Amino acid sequence: MSTVTHPGPESERAPSRARGRWLIAFVAVVVVALAAAGTWVITEADQPDDLATATEIIDAYVTSVVASDPDAFAALFTKDGIYDCPYGFTYHGQDEIRDVAEWATPMVTYGERLGTGTATEAGVVFPMGLEFDGDRFRGDVRVTLEGDRAAHIEWLSRTPDNA
Repeated sequence: MSTVTHPGPESERAPSRARGRWLIAFVAVVVVALAAAGTWVITEADQPDDLATATEIIDAYVTSVVASDPDAFAALFTKDGIYDCPYGFTYHGQDEIRDVAEWATPMVTYGERLGTGTATEAGVVFPMGLEFDGDRFRGDVRVTLEGDRAAHIEWLSRTPDNA
């Protein structure tokens, strides 16, 4: 005589629980991997205020350097803000940033935001073009916000622009 076992509530739930645990583990691994790689992208719909603020700051950056206005440039930053210029030098605090802008901005003859910003966990990255003392280049500039000011503006890359 053989016995036939009908699946009951316990045996039906077991595969479902296993699939649920597997799915949660998979999602957790993907989230950790994206965060570790720094590619966690925040869309404009997710962070419209940060993108709008960063865009205003980068546009004011261009305006202030082309107009040779070191006070306006320094005012973009928090009191202890950081500016990493396209030539690899780092300046700390509004006073130091203003001093370097006073020296450098008269040599800027062209500046342009070349596209929209891409928001990441580390800040908003913009494609930029600039000409400094006859050296025309383009690159990516990251703006990290603290409220409505830049805590950090950093040139991530710089390549010659022969246009």
